Amino acid sequence: MSRRFPLLVVSVVGLVGASMSTVQAAPDEDRVAAIQVELVESRQALNGLYANAAAASEQYNAAVVAAERADSEIAELDGQIAEAEAELETERTSVADLTLRQLEGNDSIQAISSMVGSSEPRELLERAGAFASTQDAVAAQISQLEAKQAVVRTVLDEAERAQQRRDDALAAQRSTVQFIEDTIAEAEQRQGELTGERETLLAELARLQELSVDEVTSRQDRIDERIDSSGPSSVPEGAPGGSGGENTSPSPNRPAPTTEAPRPTQPPPPPPAPKPPPPPPAPNPTGVEAMIGYAQAQLGKPYQWGGAGPNSFDCSGLVMRALEAAGKGSPRVAGDQYNAFRKIDPSQRQRGDLLFWSNGSGIYHVAISLGGGRMIHAPNSSRPVEIVSDTWMGAPQLAARPF
Repeated sequence: MSRRFPLLVVSVVGLVGASMSTVQAAPDEDRVAAIQVELVESRQALNGLYANAAAASEQYNAAVVAAERADSEIAELDGQIAEAEAELETERTSVADLTLRQLEGNDSIQAISSMVGSSEPRELLERAGAFASTQDAVAAQISQLEAKQAVVRTVLDEAERAQQRRDDALAAQRSTVQFIEDTIAEAEQRQGELTGERETLLAELARLQELSVDEVTSRQDRIDERIDSSGPSSVPEGAPGGSGGENTSPSPNRPAPTTEAPRPTQPPPPPPAPKPPPPPPAPNPTGVEAMIGYAQAQLGKPYQWGGAGPNSFDCSGLVMRALEAAGKGSPRVAGDQYNAFRKIDPSQRQRGDLLFWSNGSGIYHVAISLGGGRMIHAPNSSRPVEIVSDTWMGAPQLAARPF
């Protein structure tokens, strides 16, 4: 499901090779190259684990929002059920009372007898009309009773569906939490293992290159910083089994397959060149700077999946709070944030725009553009809120302008 980016490995290894131009040729160049590649790929794999956990955080957020939505819906439906059942009971009482009065005061036998005993046609018609009127009244009450029963059944069915949605959202929360915790635990365990492996490999590399361990370690530290600043080496996979919510925003469009059209007898005239789309309106500077000011005040605070401040954040939690600080309401989930604001082409991004990254299951990351190729975001559990290149995770696939 993930795709590798081998160019980074090549470039980093090339960097190492360039820095060794004045060093005596290694006695085992193949082994040196293998160690260098292993160090780079191990670091990238570790970053990928943290990125997967961060991507799953958005699925967790979507499940939380879905459960809260279902809770509100259930509470509203409970009120509707109570009201409908009260009306139903009133109708039942009315039908029972009317039927009882008919049986006690003018049952069918009495009504027929009275009509037979009538000496005048007018009196006969009047008594027959009264009997029919009573019957019609009972029938009307029964119809109303049946209508109220149908309303109660409809509301009960909707409440059952809402409860199922809530159960599904809670199940999605549990599975996503488990995935995140397992992935972070795996990353932390792998990080501990890599510490020992890294020391062993660097010691071997120092011996092969006839350098001190401190020199090789310092050089590798710089390489690791470059790897970290380049973003994850694969598209985060996120938690299995969907989001459990509504974080199903579009992935970048793919062209539909085409079929070959029949050749015309005469070449058609060339179509007129399409007019370029007008650029989106410039963002409001007041709102933009308030939003960015809040986000920058959070620099260095730790990442926490599901976090929305004030002491820790995930990516959409940081964006939501920054927008709120600028007086703009915002949904909680990255996919909903994309849908809430004016969509723009990512190539037209400016300072204050929201940048999004998406995989096959929806949007998994959001950041705030600072302009000039930079952005501020809450990346993952291994890094705090920070400012990096806006292609840290590859070029953003989607963008929106909230101001």
